[in-house]
Amino acid sequence: MAVEYSYRRVATNGFERIREAIEREVPLHGFAVAGVHDLQATLAAKGFPIQPLCIYELVLDSELSGQDGIALLTPCRLHVYVEEGEVWVGAIRPTLMALMFPEARIEVLASKVEERVVGLVDSAVA
Repeated sequence: MAVEYSYRRVATNGFERIREAIEREVPLHGFAVAGVHDLQATLAAKGFPIQPLCIYELVLDSELSGQDGIALLTPCRLHVYVEEGEVWVGAIRPTLMALMFPEARIEVLASKVEERVVGLVDSAVA
């Protein structure tokens, strides 16, 4: 069985509309935006043009934020990018991160965080 390292969905709306949807959905899923990295703009300023790519750093703004081990799972990063003409939204699975730290025993917490991340991605692309 192959491990899925990320959860990603193709969006039917344009790049900027998906960014707006993400920013609208973030608080509805128990997160806050800690930072946004517009890699396309950053690299273009250095003379390296790339397809649109933004990375959102999300922190939990909910009852899960105080849980032991949460620092190993956050910030969660959402990626909005263009690949072969399609807009994608994706995130590294928190349950994968939990596998990297078996001694922390954060599998249940990681599943709860991942459920919120998946819900956020699904809502943004709907």
